[in-house]
Amino acid sequence: VMPGYFGEARLMAQGTALCRLSDVWQLELGAAWDDAFGDPQLFPVGGAVWQATDTFAVRLLFPSPSLNWAPTSRLGLFAFLRPAGNRWVDDADDEGEWIFILEGWRSGLGLEQRLWKRLWLRLAGGAEFARRYEGQRAGRLELDGGADDTWFADVSLVVY
Repeated sequence: VMPGYFGEARLMAQGTALCRLSDVWQLELGAAWDDAFGDPQLFPVGGAVWQATDTFAVRLLFPSPSLNWAPTSRLGLFAFLRPAGNRWVDDADDEGEWIFILEGWRSGLGLEQRLWKRLWLRLAGGAEFARRYEGQRAGRLELDGGADDTWFADVSLVVY
């Protein structure tokens, strides 16, 4: 289970189960709750993990494949691709609430450093691309279009 809290009250959760197929292959299946695809929703996660060496793994998982290298028990380096959606609700005026949805993909590099027991610091950065947005008011689509590609940086505390 990997809970997370993000700015603007973004909450996500993921739970998976592992099934070892051999010394180097395992299946990982589960579910996640997130707004990574724009709207908060429950979606399946899973796929195959190839543990090439004691320190290097290829995670062929939907929706977030990654390459992971852990040169020590306190440090991990990774490359990733993942959905990068978000959803905001603004009800500040009298004309009804706005729902603004952004969908896209992120690819990047990062590192994780163990701070204490199960608490890790995660630093990552990269590109956000294939971005699309829509704005709805009172159930009507009022904005719909593409957004320019951009760069991102991410700093997180993670509990494993």
